Amino acid sequence: MKIAVTSSGDSLDAQMDPRFGRCAYFVIVDADSYEFEAVENPGVQMGSGAGIQAAQLVGNSGADAVVAGNFGPNAYGALSAAGLEVYQYSGGTVRDAVEAVRSGEAHPVSDATVGDKFGMGGGMGTGRGMGRGMGRGMGQGMAGQGYGGQQMPQDGYVPPGYGPWGTPPMGPGMMPPMYGPQGPAFGSPTPEQMAEYELQMMQMQRNMLEQQMQMLQMQLQWLDEQIQQLQSGLE
Repeated sequence: MKIAVTSSGDSLDAQMDPRFGRCAYFVIVDADSYEFEAVENPGVQMGSGAGIQAAQLVGNSGADAVVAGNFGPNAYGALSAAGLEVYQYSGGTVRDAVEAVRSGEAHPVSDATVGDKFGMGGGMGTGRGMGRGMGRGMGQGMAGQGYGGQQMPQDGYVPPGYGPWGTPPMGPGMMPPMYGPQGPAFGSPTPEQMAEYELQMMQMQRNMLEQQMQMLQMQLQWLDEQIQQLQSGLE
């Protein structure tokens, strides 16, 4: 059995990272021999979709199970669709996490353990919000309790072609299939399994696009307010 553990480092003795989508590494450990492979997580700096991307990475690594401190709804849905066993454990090293799964100390997870956007910081709090410029306003206001984590661009600038979190928005069909334990080493999935999985991926992508649309609408509202203030100052 191979177990993927979220980690802050690239060894068995590294401390676990409690986050799933934005952990620094996944350490893939053979639970019998304790041979391992450390895989750097490219989603650590992602603003949106990190959980699904991380689930793809784990599924394609050949792991049969995954251990983390928490799992968001998108990440759990993708891991479950791939057929991986999901466990919750935190506060120890990678080695401790593997031993916890073997001994039954790690808790099997049957649903998400936290809400969406966990691990990005806080969210649309009251803060100093939106009145004193995007750098101070939405940077501190929105990092307060939900969408936070990464500050909004200074003066509201978003590079062309990028989503509101600084990453290209995803659309249907942009995610390659993830096989997980049902992959080449265990036989290919049936067409029905792949169709169900792809439908779940598209539903998750739709949810992300809806969240990005909400952020864009807020940016437009803020820009309208700034334009009105500038026009008032010129009168």
